[in-house]
Amino acid sequence: MHVYDIAGVACILARWTRKAGHESQVINMYDPFGFCDFYCEERIADEKAFVDRVLQAGKDYDILHVHTVYRILPRLAELRKPVIMHYHGSELAQSQGDPFREWCEQFANKILVANEYLMKYHDRAQWLPNPVDTKHFKPTQGDKKNASLMFDIPYIDYEKTLSELPHDIRGNVVVANRLKRPVRYGDMPLLLNEYSNYIDIKYHRYQGLLPALSKTGLEALSCGLSVLNWKKEWVKGLPGHHKPESVVSSLLDVYENLLV
Repeated sequence: MHVYDIAGVACILARWTRKAGHESQVINMYDPFGFCDFYCEERIADEKAFVDRVLQAGKDYDILHVHTVYRILPRLAELRKPVIMHYHGSELAQSQGDPFREWCEQFANKILVANEYLMKYHDRAQWLPNPVDTKHFKPTQGDKKNASLMFDIPYIDYEKTLSELPHDIRGNVVVANRLKRPVRYGDMPLLLNEYSNYIDIKYHRYQGLLPALSKTGLEALSCGLSVLNWKKEWVKGLPGHHKPESVVSSLLDVYENLLV
């Protein structure tokens, strides 16, 4: 059972785990872009009701897979089940030396991270690549705007990225703000497929340059766009290890080892 969801990762893992013949579900709380609606997973907005529901539903599962919200780990110990703590970015990088996080982690049997660079923040971490729903994110026919799409996200300094782009690219960038003009997850392929290119250079306001393709960058690759990565290199084509079948195969190995 997946506890919480970040960027639809838990929802994709649950769906492809079910495709592999195992029961799986997601219980989420914060979902502004509609991941749970798209994948028909459960969302509970109230935090107390969320925890109560997790503790109740968790009794029916062999493994509890927590995303981001490490503070729930001590409560899950009540269920006496193997627990995975899965970090997705800043919640790990910005909590280095935090005694509360370290105390919570004593209740986790396995640590996963969503990007390879995050392994430097945790000596017990294993990298599980972010999965992309290749059934949802795929190229479409039709004319493309000869422009590069880029998102303005609150914790990302997009102006720094713009200032470092070559002039021929900088003058042809469309910057979209997903909070002011939210794009639902179900509609994201339609937006990406309007463009030929995607800018995926991200300077985090506290961590600096993020040396990885973002989830949206991977989705853009799956839609056939050319993506400018953190190395300022154009890349094309979704790497095979980000396809959901591959990621879930690796995840099932993790699950099996926890149950031995």
